[in-house]
Amino acid sequence: MRLGIQKKLAFTISTFLLVFLAVSSWAILRYTTKLTLDNIKEQQFAMTKIIAGSIDDKLGSWLAIIADNARTTPVEIFKDRRTAQHFLEDRSGIRSIFTNGIMLYDKNLELIAESPIITDRKGFEADVIAPFLRSVDSNGLPDISHPYISPQTKAPAIVMAATISDSDDRTIGFLVGSINLTKDYFIEELTSFKIGDKGYLYLISNERVLIVHPDRERILKLNDVPRGANRLLDEALLGFEGSGETINTRGMKQLASFKRLRTVDWVLGCVFPREEAYAPIIKMRSYMISVSVATILLSILLTWIVTSRMTYNLNYFTRQVALLKDLDGPNAAISIKSNDEVGQLAESYNSLITRLTAKENDLVSHRDALEKRTIELEKAMQQVKSLSGILPICAWCKKIRNDTGYWDQLESYICEHSDADFTHSICPECYEQMVKDSETGE
Repeated sequence: MRLGIQKKLAFTISTFLLVFLAVSSWAILRYTTKLTLDNIKEQQFAMTKIIAGSIDDKLGSWLAIIADNARTTPVEIFKDRRTAQHFLEDRSGIRSIFTNGIMLYDKNLELIAESPIITDRKGFEADVIAPFLRSVDSNGLPDISHPYISPQTKAPAIVMAATISDSDDRTIGFLVGSINLTKDYFIEELTSFKIGDKGYLYLISNERVLIVHPDRERILKLNDVPRGANRLLDEALLGFEGSGETINTRGMKQLASFKRLRTVDWVLGCVFPREEAYAPIIKMRSYMISVSVATILLSILLTWIVTSRMTYNLNYFTRQVALLKDLDGPNAAISIKSNDEVGQLAESYNSLITRLTAKENDLVSHRDALEKRTIELEKAMQQVKSLSGILPICAWCKKIRNDTGYWDQLESYICEHSDADFTHSICPECYEQMVKDSETGE
């Protein structure tokens, strides 16, 4: 099938536009996707930093409260447990923070007083938190313990402790505040942050133990987060801070951000399911693909229309030439009102047709004249017969010898060998001679 110029032009331009727009759309989509994803990661990490900073501020302020109260605790109360008990009960401000209880331990780690009071605990030595209290005494600084299961509440808890020293800077005892990890600030604050529909926050210790998590059954559970199960979490526990894609221990693809706390050796994780995190990107991608397809189709349509208009006069010229091939003269002229190359071509074509028509008319005139002269010549040739060669003629009687050897009269011979004929008359000289002869009697 032959393709016209318009179709070839439209096909070429459409192909170019298709490739150009497809590549451009792919590049723009790729760039905007990366830009949007980076923006989501940055925003999520910024939010994680803010929450981690808030947790650090809370823990730091609470630890400072414990330290301040420890400095103002009189050493004399360790001599009388009743006085020590009254001292703790008067500390309503600190008790409102450490809702899991505040306690006084002496230097031998025996419980002196606690609020609220738990029956039959006074005089008992610290058991679960004993290593932690020895570490505080050794370092001489207030500190926060690792999470543990509280023997009283059977719930995950942490304690904050500071040493109480005498005037000689010798440790007399410890002021301890306990926090239930399933209540108070940790749950209320961390769970109040909504990250989409299925996103959540969690705290994990450097020993890979979950401290705060929406699934409470996983809190303080050993080997719940094995090494290698969550690549990005492994990097976070080694010091990485930021956002990235990962798969958690339950096989969920997610966008996760991590920030290490300053006050304690914990990592705050912010989790956003990848499907939900990428929903705006997928929506944007679908929109851009639809726009790109519509743009490509519209471009092809406009290309077809423009090329059709551009080649209209040329197609019209071609059709007229095809229709006028059997015409001649002025009827073969093409009428195209155009100032472009096609109009110039039409003018040149008409000029050429005019010149050819004039020449053809001249040739016809010459042909007619030639035919007329030829007819006239043929007629003349039909009337003329020529005599040629040497004619034997008698010098006296003027008879001519024919091919058979007989002597014919001159008139008879000429009449026989030509189309001429004779009519007899007398010339003036012969007439005068005849008159003279008749007068003389000759």
